[in-house]
Amino acid sequence: MRRPLTIASWARARHEEQAVREPEPAYAPTTAGVDKRERILAAGLKLFAERPYQRVTMDRVAEASGVAKGTLYLYFDSKESLYMTILREGMEGAIQMYASEIGPDLGVSGRLQALIAANIKFCYERRNLLRLI
Repeated sequence: MRRPLTIASWARARHEEQAVREPEPAYAPTTAGVDKRERILAAGLKLFAERPYQRVTMDRVAEASGVAKGTLYLYFDSKESLYMTILREGMEGAIQMYASEIGPDLGVSGRLQALIAANIKFCYERRNLLRLI
C-alpha cells in the first residue's frame, strides 16, 4: 500500500533527487607534487564554467581542488580575485598560443590560415575559458 504524499516526504524526495544530481568535484586531487595554485585555478575554471558566478563558493573551490579553505585564501584574497586571475591567465595563454602559431615568415594568406587554425584549436582546447568570456 502506498503511503500518502506529504510535504515532508516530498521535500525529502526532492532533496535526495538533487543530491543525486550534484556533480562530482571538479578536480580530483590525486597526484602529489602538482602545484596547489594550478589545482585551484583548474578547479575554479571548471566550476565557473559550469555555474553562474554567484553560485560558485570558495568552499566549493577548496573542496574541488583538494586544498583547505585557508590554503585557498593564501593564494587568492577573494572569489573575484580568483575569477579575474583565471580570466587574465587564460587570455595570456591564448595570446601566447596565437603568437606561437602565427609565424612572421608566413605571407598574408598563410597568416590568415594559421590564425583561423589557431582560433579553432583554442576554442576546442579551452572551452571552459570561453564560457567565462
